[in-house]
Formats: sequence, structure tokens, C-alpha cells
Amino acid sequence: MRRIVGILAAVVLLGLTSLLFPPTRALALGPLGDEVVVGRQLVLREGDRIRGDLVLIGAVLRMEPGSEVLGSVTAVGSNTTIAGYISGDLVVLGADVTLNESAHVAGDVVTLGGRVEAMPGARYGRLVETFPWRGVGPGRAWRRFWSWSWRFPSFFWTEGPALVVWRGVGALLSALAIGLIAVVIHALWPRQMALVGETALQSPLPSLSVGCLSILAVAALSFTLLITICGAPLIPVLVVAATAVGLLGWAGLGSRLGEQVARSLNLSLPPPLVVGGGAFLLTLGARLVETLVPCLGGLVMWLLMGLALGAALLSRLGTTPYPPIEQPSEASG
Repeated sequence: MRRIVGILAAVVLLGLTSLLFPPTRALALGPLGDEVVVGRQLVLREGDRIRGDLVLIGAVLRMEPGSEVLGSVTAVGSNTTIAGYISGDLVVLGADVTLNESAHVAGDVVTLGGRVEAMPGARYGRLVETFPWRGVGPGRAWRRFWSWSWRFPSFFWTEGPALVVWRGVGALLSALAIGLIAVVIHALWPRQMALVGETALQSPLPSLSVGCLSILAVAALSFTLLITICGAPLIPVLVVAATAVGLLGWAGLGSRLGEQVARSLNLSLPPPLVVGGGAFLLTLGARLVETLVPCLGGLVMWLLMGLALGAALLSRLGTTPYPPIEQPSEASG
């Protein structure tokens, strides 16, 4: 389990790198052949071997029988299907794991916010599941909402026209949900929401920097709490708090977009419709880009989420203008 801490540090550094460079291919790091896959599907076929650790961020991993990873596998927001051999640990955050009959994980299988499906015959060490959200109920509904709208970052796709249509329907439903949430936020905190949106427009680079680093900090802190076991109950509190702040920022961005659209079309609409419509268009556009162009769409979602979260944090949840307004000094007599 100590290897997880080192892998987590690599995830944080690679997350920062993914903000600067489009994630289009696997990167080979280090003399041992460690692999980092960002925003694409990786298939290891029979005879394929990775000598070192494998880190996936917003990707899809499928290991076929006869494939090997001579190290640990860390998957952040990446569904994994294992039918080969992993000599180290398998750590998955915010995604599902399927262990087929021929799967062999020499180390532990650790998941946070995902589901593990182990077929008869699968071999692995300890299984540590934290908040797997099995079955139906509020937990499953929350997980579905998270994966549709806010999971960091969401790149799950496969081939097939039916699945493309389904993902389009999912994008539409998530956009409607976010639009309704934005209307509620506007009704409760209109001034704060407007100030957050203004902060995002006036200070985009500081907002983006603070927001992206905050997302990575939440992921790192969640992993740390998971490793300590006793701190695991605090993870839902952390996730809900970050999501609430992000929703406030997203509503602020949506309100600004709605105002621009209404102004360009010379429409006079009530404020709730402007805010809800703007949040709907913002979410739908980001999700459609993410679905049609997974690599580019994941980066776009990353940037928008970072901008929204950072603007909310810099403005102290919409209570203080950023940058602070300087008070004019009184002239001395």
C-alpha cells in the first residue's frame, strides 16, 4: 500500500501537465518504461507488457488475457477491465473495475467511489472498497449525476452509434439538471452568483489556476483520507463541499453566457430563464464536445470546471470582489 502514495504524487504532477498539453497519446516516463495514458482508450493484448507503473487519467483500460503490467496500476476516472496480470496494486478512483476469470492482481485492489465486479476465478490480494454505491437508491443516483456532470475529467466512450446516441441523451439530461440547479442558485443567492461570474470574466487566469489546483488538491486529499482508513468518512463531505462550490461557479459562468446570448439575439428574458438557459447551454456544449472529441472535450471540461471553481474561491463564494476594490485615499490637507 505504500506504493499508492508515490503513485498519487505522480497523478498530481501529471494532472498539472494535462492542463498545459492536449492529452492525445500515451507518454513513456522514466527508465523503467512507466506509462501514463490521458484521455484515450488503452487495450493491452496478449503478449503486451508494460515494465513499470501504469497511470490512467480519464481513460479506459482493457487488459486481455496474456497481457502484463509489471508494476502498479492507478486509474483516476478511468473504467478498467482486467483479464491479464498486474504485479502490483490496482487503485481506482471514481470509476468501475471488472476482474475477469483470468485476472491476476498480485497486490491489493483499492477503489474509491466505484464498483468492483470480480468474476469467479479472478485472483487478487486484499479488496478495499470505499463508498462503492452498489445497487439502487440515493447513492447510485448521486454517482450517476456525478459521472454525467462533474466527474474529473469524464472520458468514458466506446464505439457504436447506439452508445453515441445514449451519450448525447446523457449530455442533454445533465445539462437540464445543471440548468435547474442554476435557477435555484439564482433564486437563493443572486448577488453572489453574479459576483462569481464577474470574477471569472475579469480574472480568468487566476481563477483557472486556483480552480485546477483545487481540483487536484481535492483528489489528493481524498486519496490521503482513503489510505488512512479512519479519515474515509470525511471524503463525502469533501466531495459535496467541492461540488457545491463548483456549482456556484458554474451557475455564475452560465449566467454570463445567458446574458451574452440574450443580448446578441435582442431578447428580453426574465433573469431565471437567462441564468438557467445559459447554464444549460454551457453544460450541453461542454458535454457534446467531450462526447464527440474525447481528448479535446476532456481538456475543455477541465478548464471550465477549474474556471468555475476558482472564481468561486477567489470571490469567497461571491461575497468579495476580486481583485479587491481599492478604496481612494483621503487627500491630506
